[in-house]
Amino acid sequence: MVHVHPHHPHPSEALLDPADRISEVLFGVIMVLTFTGSLSVAEAGQADVQEMLRGALGCNIAWGVVDGFILVMFRVAERRRTYLVGQAVRESGDGAAATQALRNWLPSEAVALLEPAHLDHMIRKVRAMPQPPAPHVNWSDLGAAGVVFLLVFLSTLPLVAPFVFMTEIHRALRLSHAIALVMLFVLGAAYGRTTGQSVVRAGLLMAGFGVVLAVMTLMLGG
Repeated sequence: MVHVHPHHPHPSEALLDPADRISEVLFGVIMVLTFTGSLSVAEAGQADVQEMLRGALGCNIAWGVVDGFILVMFRVAERRRTYLVGQAVRESGDGAAATQALRNWLPSEAVALLEPAHLDHMIRKVRAMPQPPAPHVNWSDLGAAGVVFLLVFLSTLPLVAPFVFMTEIHRALRLSHAIALVMLFVLGAAYGRTTGQSVVRAGLLMAGFGVVLAVMTLMLGG
């Protein structure tokens, strides 16, 4: 059973960061493309379109649930690791053991910048703080999982909408691919801006990936 405890999260923990949100939508778009790419307009009928739509929606719903669950596990595991490091620092009577626990927990880049006096100060600060409760699943984790699910699910809708509102499968498939390419470019550009990369290059890279999938569709008779 999941135990939900009151928790006041750090601002960075309250919601997914921009790069994670963009990644979730990208995964959703790519997942739908794998389904639309399997549709051959030369042979497909309305029954095949309906089956493709059910598959795409069902897959992204399942992916959203699984990805949200994995996110919750990851967040709790990260807090658990921090909790155990703090516990080791408090309970260790040996300064060397406490220092090593901090070194193992901190990024190697940060450790290289810290002097022994800095680590000693951190150890004193940790020992002066009260022992926090053991980490559990909290409302922030569940909210982040819900955001993941919604992002993956909602990313499906623009790509499947042409098949719902258009009767000509050929045109619906072309429009769906065009929407996917635009979404991939915009998402790639946004990801590049968020991660400090070239916006145009990242957008073109993601759109190029979409073109490759579209070409594969044509080769399969789409």
